[in-house]
Amino acid sequence: MSNDPKKKKSPVAIWFRDTYKEIRIFVACYLLHLPYVLLFNFKYLPLRQAWKLPIWVRCRNRGAWKFNGRIRIDAERVTSGMIKMGFKHDFYYKKGISYKNVRGLIVFQGKCQIGNESMLEVHPGAVLTFGDKFGASCCKIFCVQQITFGAGTLLGFGTTVLDSDFHYIVDMIGRRFISPSAPIHIGRHNWVGCQSLIMKGTHTPDCCIIGARSILNRKYKVPSYSLIGTLSQSAQLLEEDYLLAPLNDPQGDPTRKLTIEEIETMKKYYEIN
Repeated sequence: MSNDPKKKKSPVAIWFRDTYKEIRIFVACYLLHLPYVLLFNFKYLPLRQAWKLPIWVRCRNRGAWKFNGRIRIDAERVTSGMIKMGFKHDFYYKKGISYKNVRGLIVFQGKCQIGNESMLEVHPGAVLTFGDKFGASCCKIFCVQQITFGAGTLLGFGTTVLDSDFHYIVDMIGRRFISPSAPIHIGRHNWVGCQSLIMKGTHTPDCCIIGARSILNRKYKVPSYSLIGTLSQSAQLLEEDYLLAPLNDPQGDPTRKLTIEEIETMKKYYEIN
């Protein structure tokens, strides 16, 4: 028998090798996480959907998971594995997805695939909506009020989406609190380049491309099929006479007018501390 290393393997040997590889992937990615898949589906979904196991999750940091919120699937056809969260992506090798749903609502309007090394955090009363055929890898999504992704939207790896500053800012001239949260709406078939930052108040039209490492923070009144991006990454002065409300100060009402004394008290807080 020839020991030539260049000798081609038989089709049968190739079939066995590939089959063995697929079985290992199935066991590592799916079978070992089956208890969490069952828990996820039968806790969140009605029985007519749950028995089909439409949501497959590969969890990471299981002790920090929060299951207090709700999940709804608004799709004409519900199939097994149509929603996958936390499975392996070529760029990142750590396992699973971090998930916290604290009395919020997540809506899936069809197929969805979110890669591993991702994070979903939904706060009380918030609504996070994924359109059909949504795809993302290694993304971080923090939903405090409302975030909507249109059908066919793709997020490049390292993208962060957050609809809140998580802190109140005081406008000292207008003497008012600025609301830390505002809804985000990403149009249909948007492609967001890697390591982009999408902040509160962002609205994009359909069929747009977001350049890599872009920072979005407003409503973009541009036509569809546009290329949106950040031309300069250097920081510059935007406004004056703004300060961060002290963390020990009660959360303010954005509609209430602050007195000059209140603003001076906040300024003194920073001078003393």
